[in-house]
Amino acid sequence: MAPPGYGTTQAVVGGEAMNEPTMETLAQRLDRVERENRRLKQAGVVALAVIAAVVLMGQATGSEVAKVIQAEKFVVRDAAGTVRATLGSDPIFTELMLADDKGHKRFQLSVGSFGQFLSFLDSNGQQRMKMSTLGVPGSPLGVVGISVFDPNNRLQILLGTSTAGKAQTGPILLFADQDEKMRARLGLSEHGVPFLQLSDKEGTTRAVLSLTKNANPVLELRNKADRVNVRLGEGDDGIASLLFYDKHGQVRAMLGRDADGRAIMGISDKAGKVIWSAP
Repeated sequence: MAPPGYGTTQAVVGGEAMNEPTMETLAQRLDRVERENRRLKQAGVVALAVIAAVVLMGQATGSEVAKVIQAEKFVVRDAAGTVRATLGSDPIFTELMLADDKGHKRFQLSVGSFGQFLSFLDSNGQQRMKMSTLGVPGSPLGVVGISVFDPNNRLQILLGTSTAGKAQTGPILLFADQDEKMRARLGLSEHGVPFLQLSDKEGTTRAVLSLTKNANPVLELRNKADRVNVRLGEGDDGIASLLFYDKHGQVRAMLGRDADGRAIMGISDKAGKVIWSAP
C-alpha cells in the first residue's frame, strides 16, 4: 500500500541526494575571489593605449617611427587633466581602466594568473556587475560567472557554472539578501535536472522543488534543522503521495492514491512499522 519512496528522508534532485556543498561551491568560490579582488591594489587599464602610443611616437625626430614602446603604465588624461584611462601591470594583474569625465572609474578589465575579470561601476565608484573567469594554475578547478551587486557593493545575483576536472556542475542562478546570504537557487544538477531551492536567513534549506532522473516532480518542506518535514511527490508508476516525517526523519503518516486511483492512508510508529492503514 505504501507508495514509492515511503520511508525515504533524503531530498532528491535528479534521482540522487541533493549535494548542498556542491550547490554552494560556485557561490563560495566566486565570493572568495570577489573579496580578495576588492582588497587588491587597482593597478592599471587597457583601453586607450593606442592614443598614448601615438603621443609618444610624435616625440620621435624626423620620419623615424617607433615600432615598440615599453612602459609599466600608461595614463591618458583629457584636456582638463582628468585621468580618463590607465593601462598597466603589477605582479598580480594586468589591468585596463576607463573613467568618466569626473575621473570616476567606470570600467575595468583585469587579467591575472588565476583568472580574468570585467567590472562595470556606477558614478559613485561602486561595482555593480562583474564577469569572471576563474582558474587556479595547476588545478582542475574552474568557475565562470556573472555577478550583480547593489549600490553598496553587496552581491545580490550570481549566474555561473563550475568545473572540477572532468566533473561539471550544471548552470545555477543564485539570489542573495542584503547580508549576502544565498536565499534562492535555481539551476540544473550535474544530470541536467532542474531544481528550485529556498533558504532562510541562516542559510538553512527550507523548501526544494525538483525532478527525479525520470522527471517525476518532488516538493519538500524542511524544518530549521534541515530535516524533511513534508514531501509531496509522484513515483515512476504515476502514484502520488504526501508523506509526513518526524524530527528523526522517519515517515509517520502517508496520504496518497494507488495504481487504481483509490485513496490510501497509513500511520507508522517511530520505528517505521505501519500500525494503521486504509483501505
